[in-house]
Amino acid sequence: MNILEIFGVITLFAVFLACQTEAAETISGVPRIVDGDTIVIGATKIRLESIDAPESDQICVDENGDRWACGIAARDRLAGYVGNSPVDCTPSGLDAYGRTLAVCRIKGEDLNAWMVREGWALAFIHYSKIYLPDEVEARDARRGLWKGAFIAPWDLASS
Repeated sequence: MNILEIFGVITLFAVFLACQTEAAETISGVPRIVDGDTIVIGATKIRLESIDAPESDQICVDENGDRWACGIAARDRLAGYVGNSPVDCTPSGLDAYGRTLAVCRIKGEDLNAWMVREGWALAFIHYSKIYLPDEVEARDARRGLWKGAFIAPWDLASS
C-alpha cells in the first residue's frame, strides 16, 4: 500500500467517524406532541423508536364496551406527562417517512418505555423487543389501552 492509498483509507475512516458522531448527537428541547409516538423538537420530527401508539383518529372500546378516542387519549397523556419540560432524544436513524427515530428521555427517564408501561403505546416488536417487559406490565395491570379492547396500530396501518 502506498502513501496515497493509506491517506485515502484514513480519510474514509475519518469521514465515517464524523458521520457516526453526527448521527448520535442528542436532540434536545421542549417538544410539540403530534401523537402518542411522534414529537417535534425545533424542525426535527421524531418518531419514538420501538413503540407504536394508536393513530390520532383511532377508536378503541373501554371495559364497558363503549367507544372512545384512544389515539387522542394517548397523545394527550404524552403531552400531559411532558408538559413544558425539555426532552433529550438520541437518534438512531430515519424511518420510512423521513422522521428521526430516537429514544427520548425526560428528566433521565426513558419516555418511550413510559408510554408503553402506562399502556398508551405497544412495544413495536417487529423492530425490537426492548419494551416488551413494559408492555407485559401495562397489560397485567390493565393500564391505558389495556382496560378494554383495541386493534394494534400496525394492524390498522395494513388494512
